[in-house]
Amino acid sequence: MDKLDSAGNLHKVFSGEVDLSSENEKSTLTVDEKDILRMADVIRQNRIEDQMFAITLDRFLDSGTKSSEYIFVCKTSNALAISGADQNLDVVIAPRTIAKCMADPEMRYHGHGLTRGVLQRIPEELRNPVMIFKGSKDNSLVAITKLKDNSNHSIIVAISIDETDKFRIVNRIASIYGKDNINNYMRNQIEYGNLISANKKEANEMLHSAGLQLPLENTFINFNNSIAY
Repeated sequence: MDKLDSAGNLHKVFSGEVDLSSENEKSTLTVDEKDILRMADVIRQNRIEDQMFAITLDRFLDSGTKSSEYIFVCKTSNALAISGADQNLDVVIAPRTIAKCMADPEMRYHGHGLTRGVLQRIPEELRNPVMIFKGSKDNSLVAITKLKDNSNHSIIVAISIDETDKFRIVNRIASIYGKDNINNYMRNQIEYGNLISANKKEANEMLHSAGLQLPLENTFINFNNSIAY
C-alpha cells in the first residue's frame, strides 16, 4: 500500500490526479480490459482513502486536542447513493461522535466501547454494507456492517444525509455502535418495509443465521460487491 507522507500527497489523491496508466496505454485496451482497469483504479483510490482516514483518525486521537470540526471519512459510496444519499457529498463524522463511540460504557453514559481498529474500517464497510435501512428520523439511513463489537454485537452506522454544516452540505455519521437484539431490529425493519438496499449474498447469510429471510426482490435494491464499489 502506498504511503501518504505529506498533506500535498493527500490533496493530490483527492483532487483526482492519481492515475495508474497513461492515456496511450488505455487506448490500446479492449472494452473489458478498460473496465477491469477502471475497477483497479477505483479499488486503489479506495485503499488510499481508507489510509487517509486512518491517518487522520490517529492524528486526532493521539493529539488529545479538542475540536468541533468534522473529520472527513470517505466519499459517499455507491451503496449509500442508491439508498438515497447524494454521491457528490462527503461523509464526515464529528469529534464528539468519535469520543462517544470509543468511550467505555462503564465510564460514560451511552459509551459504545469501539476500538480504533473498528473505526478505521468504517469507510470500507460503507462501500459494501450488508444492508441499508431507512433511519428512524427523516433524511437518515442505517447501514448494517459485517463488523462486531467486543460483545459480538453487529455494528451499525447511522447516517444523517444532506445535512447543512456551516457553508456546505454533508452526509454525517451520527452514531456507530454494536446493536443489541440485532435480530429483532432486522425483523421489525423488514416487516415495516424499511429495507432499502442489500448485498443479497451477505444479507441472506446474516438473516439465515437469525432465522429470517429477505423480502421479495422487487421491494429492495440488490447490489453485489462489484456494484457497491
